[in-house]
Amino acid sequence: RSISTADAPRPSRHEAGSFRARSRHRLPRRLTATRNLNDCFAIGADATLAELEYRASIMPGSGNAGAGFDSHGDMESLALRVHGTWNLLARPLTPFLTAGVGVIFLDPTLARFSYGAGAGLRFELPRNHGFMRAFVGGEWIEISEAASRVGYVQFRADFGVRF
Repeated sequence: RSISTADAPRPSRHEAGSFRARSRHRLPRRLTATRNLNDCFAIGADATLAELEYRASIMPGSGNAGAGFDSHGDMESLALRVHGTWNLLARPLTPFLTAGVGVIFLDPTLARFSYGAGAGLRFELPRNHGFMRAFVGGEWIEISEAASRVGYVQFRADFGVRF
């Protein structure tokens, strides 16, 4: 079993049709519990509380005589996920692949299905003191009202302890 926390803040920018948004993420708080099934496979669950500042410009579509407008503010999200990880080698230093699914609550009343995948490198600390890992991945959120896929890239560093 292990528990890990950490995420790197990431600026992002999205453009889709007549909508343009820019956001600045604050460092999220994440708690993950993982069970190693063997040297190569692990399953787990995590909860992430995140805050972001956003600024968006919304333009009317073709044939719409309405005026465009700007919007800005703060948003909080809570994500609950289950995930699986495949460590490609049964060694202290190994590349890995990971994928997960869950639900994300946006500004706490809006719940949406989310899914993600990533790849990275994991290093086991000596004498079973824990591990460090770094990876890059993507997460997508199913929002039926959006004109295009809603997602982002994340760069993450995890530090975990074994118990």
